Amino acid sequence: MSNRVTVRQLIGLACPKCHDDACLNLILTTWASLSADRTQPFGDPEWDQDAPCVCKACDFSGIVADFAYTQVQS
Repeated sequence: MSNRVTVRQLIGLACPKCHDDACLNLILTTWASLSADRTQPFGDPEWDQDAPCVCKACDFSGIVADFAYTQVQS
């Protein structure tokens, strides 16, 4: 039995199609310092319920709100 905390447990997101929570990709917003030779992100990334989200396990796509995990899913 694993003691690993899952995305479902930590953030409440999982794919509504295949129920995977380890292969979710979403568009984030973060701050970054720009210079001529590099880009350096800093701070905590943020997203909202309307951010695009894709499950790489089954290719289901939608917005973050579509991936909100509940105990009873159809």
